Amino acid sequence: MPTVVMKGNSPALVNHEDAINQLQAPLATLLGDENLVTEFPPATGSEDAHLLGGDNPDVKVAYLAMGIADPGAFQAAVADGRMFPFSPHNPNFVVDLDAIPLGAKIGAVSVLQLMAA
Repeated sequence: MPTVVMKGNSPALVNHEDAINQLQAPLATLLGDENLVTEFPPATGSEDAHLLGGDNPDVKVAYLAMGIADPGAFQAAVADGRMFPFSPHNPNFVVDLDAIPLGAKIGAVSVLQLMAA
């Protein structure tokens, strides 16, 4: 059997609670309360954005995930019992191009809100 040697790791990404709380109201205004998910279960992934601040505890991390699925394609996948092709780590990745301008608005609102605080 092969031997696996782990040469490092990445600590868990944990959002800064104050930063996330500051973003909830403006993002709910932009997206509508019904479209804002504030409770998300822990998940594994390959993001390392939380390492940008190094060891500086003053760096507030607010990692946001935005849905990019065309509602019709999403419903078709559910109806067919298929995996949703909306995760960037699969060969069938599908993006609703209409999500890109909304993503830019989400980023702008978030940055402006955190800079104003």
